[in-house]
Amino acid sequence: MTNTQKTKDIFLSIAIPVWNRYEEVVRAVESVGLERYHDVELIIVDNQSEDIFWNRICFKYKNHKQIKLYRNEENIGMTRNWNKAMSFSKGDWISLLCSDDGFLDDGLVRAYNLLKSIKPPSLVIQNPNIKENQYLSSGLETSRKINLPIASGNFVHRECIDELGYFDERIKYSPDAEYWVRISTKFPVILYAGYFGYFLSHNENNMWETWVKDDYIDQIMLISELNSKHMKIKKNLIKEDVQWGHYLFFVKNSIGKKQKPFKKIVNKCFPMVKKNAKGMRKLKVLELYLIWMYRVCTTKYIRSVVRRVLK
Repeated sequence: MTNTQKTKDIFLSIAIPVWNRYEEVVRAVESVGLERYHDVELIIVDNQSEDIFWNRICFKYKNHKQIKLYRNEENIGMTRNWNKAMSFSKGDWISLLCSDDGFLDDGLVRAYNLLKSIKPPSLVIQNPNIKENQYLSSGLETSRKINLPIASGNFVHRECIDELGYFDERIKYSPDAEYWVRISTKFPVILYAGYFGYFLSHNENNMWETWVKDDYIDQIMLISELNSKHMKIKKNLIKEDVQWGHYLFFVKNSIGKKQKPFKKIVNKCFPMVKKNAKGMRKLKVLELYLIWMYRVCTTKYIRSVVRRVLK
């Protein structure tokens, strides 16, 4: 697919779930470059944003033949809105594009050329850490090779969705972490060496707000349990690894934070991690992380929590 080339081989759907942030949404839409293509549709589903936002979006795009606009009667949550946006698509291949992300100038062309060259149904995942594309058959080994990608810009064939459904709506945070694994156990996966799109860095404060939510760890455990079933891994093993990894991640990213939920996370996770830390090595690493954190953290509240845990 080039700027002047018409194609009838495949049809692409770009699904953009939105909630406010007018400038970001416009940037995401414009990044698709619909005026250059004849075989791409763009689906926008608004999750009950402010009326002024929705009115501006409708005014700008309501007469665009390739853009379809929908609005929920109430806010249905992120994951359900992702699914709703994808459900309205008519394309052979569907890509979810978060409203704060976008496609690179030649990203959609590269994606189209790749999709045209492969045999569907399959899943295409971006991976900038490999030097050349990898074509993997479905199965457990493929599932284990999937490093959690950014949700935006990957492409899934309609037949995969028809058989396995959409994102699991029980998962509130990072539902793609389960979805790609589920698909990979049943359908071939193409790891694309690079990115089709660009991804804006999320505000650290917003990420922290997610990490300290009461149900964050429970959500991570849910993802790990579902993926362990998909991958036929002993449940306890993957849960231990997830607990361990997320606890260390949380500790490393807690420096200078003042939020009281830190204590709640520590109290909830530390006993589980300590119990499941097989062997002295993990316990030593955990202890060193906490000591390091105590020494460099200037927040008295967190220092007091760490001091108590280390006793």
